[in-house]
Amino acid sequence: MPYNREKKYIIAVLAVLTLVSLVLGLLFGAFPIIFDLNSHAMSAEKWGIIWNLRAPRVICCAIVGALLACCGLISQTILRNPLACPYTLGISQLVSLILFGFLYLNTATALFLLALVLLAVMILYRTIAAVSFFSSDLSQMLILLGLALGTFCSSIILALQFALDGISLMQMTRWLMGSLSVVGYLPLIPLVSVLALLFFLAIRFARDLDWLSLGDEIAMSRGVAVKSLTLSFCFLIFVSVAFVVWSVGPIGFVGLIVPHLARLLGFTRHSMLLIVSSLLGASFLCLSDVLARTIISPVEIPIGVVTGIIGTPVFVYLLVSSLKQKVQ
Repeated sequence: MPYNREKKYIIAVLAVLTLVSLVLGLLFGAFPIIFDLNSHAMSAEKWGIIWNLRAPRVICCAIVGALLACCGLISQTILRNPLACPYTLGISQLVSLILFGFLYLNTATALFLLALVLLAVMILYRTIAAVSFFSSDLSQMLILLGLALGTFCSSIILALQFALDGISLMQMTRWLMGSLSVVGYLPLIPLVSVLALLFFLAIRFARDLDWLSLGDEIAMSRGVAVKSLTLSFCFLIFVSVAFVVWSVGPIGFVGLIVPHLARLLGFTRHSMLLIVSSLLGASFLCLSDVLARTIISPVEIPIGVVTGIIGTPVFVYLLVSSLKQKVQ
C-alpha cells in the first residue's frame, strides 16, 4: 500500500508539473503577459493572444511530447534497447524525406522518393517478420541501421535543397528544425486522434508489453502473440511519427530521454509507464518550447535545436552505458 501511495503521489506531482508548464507556455513568449493585479483583468488583446495563438501552441506541445514519449517507450520495449526511439531508428528522417518531396518538389520526384521509402520499409518489415526472436545483437543492429538510414535520408534532403528557391528553402529549413507554431485548433485534431488510438491500444496491451520486455520466450510462454504485436506497434509508431512530422516537423530525442526518466522514477509496469511518460513528455516539450521562445527573445529558437542540445549528451551517455554493459 505505501508503494502504491508513493506512485500516486509522483503521478500527481507530474500532473501539476504538466499544468504549470502549460500555464508558463501561455504566459511567456516573444513578450510576457502579466496579469494586471490592480484591475484583476487583462485587455482583450492579451486574451486574444492567449486563446488564439498560444493556447493551440501549448496544446500542440503537450500532444506531441506525449505522443513521442509513448512511441519511444514502446520502441524500447519492443527492441529491448535503451537507445531505441523514432529518431534513432530513422523513422523521423524517412517521413521527413517523403513529406519534403510532396511539399517542396514536383510530383514525379515526390513519388520516386515515396517508392524508395516504401521499398526500404518493406525490406525492413520482411526482415523483422522473418526473425523469430529479437536478440540483443539484432536489436543493436537495427539501431545502427536506423542511424545509417536517418543519415542517408538527411543527406538526400540536403542535396535536394539546391532545387528550391529562396523562400521555399527558408520555409523548409525552418520546418526541418521543428516548428510548433500552429494556427487554430483544427490542425490539432489528427494529433489528438493518433495519440488517443496509440494510448488506448498501448494500455489495452500493457500486460503483453510487460511480458515482452522480459523476453520473447517468456512472452510467448504467457500466450503473447509476439510477432503480430511487434509488427502492429511498429506500424502504429510509424503512423504516429508521420503525423507529428507532418504537423510540426521532426523533433528528436524526446522519445529517447523521457522513457528513461519515467523508469528512473521507479515505474516498471507499462500501464503506469505510459501515463508517466505522457506527462513527462508533455511537460518536457512545453518547457523546452518556453525556453526556445524566451532565451533570446524576441527571436525564437527552433524547438528541434533545443531538444537536440539537451538530448545529445544524454544520448552519448546512454550509448556509452550500453556499450559498457555489453562488454561486461
